[in-house]
Amino acid sequence: MFSSNFTITNEKRLSVITPLRNTPYKAGSTMNIVWATDSPFDTVLIELKKEIILIQKIATVINTDSFNWTIPSNLKGGTNYYLTIKTTDNGAMGESNLFTIVPVLILMEFQAPLLTTSLILLAITSIYLWWRARESRKY
Repeated sequence: MFSSNFTITNEKRLSVITPLRNTPYKAGSTMNIVWATDSPFDTVLIELKKEIILIQKIATVINTDSFNWTIPSNLKGGTNYYLTIKTTDNGAMGESNLFTIVPVLILMEFQAPLLTTSLILLAITSIYLWWRARESRKY
């Protein structure tokens, strides 16, 4: 007894090239995600994970081997983040290396403008107080 005809096909592969291992990426910045696949499928799903937990479905995009992702500014900083990329027919899947998200420090971002503004306000206040003291001596 023989089985019916069938076709043997090669398993499709998908390799995530970037993000690079142990590289820090700042929340709010753009990460260029790059992958290589021999899958002819039109779209891929990109997901952000930390350890085994799904953090965010980033996007379903056309399978062009790259995607620019703006890392959310409110994403919690930490290590052990990685991406999974899979064709939407589930025919091929790859995982990135582990990378780090560096949180946005709001105070650090505005420190120079805040210092400049504070100095200007201090100067204005000092001039005003000097003027008031001078005016009160006249009477």
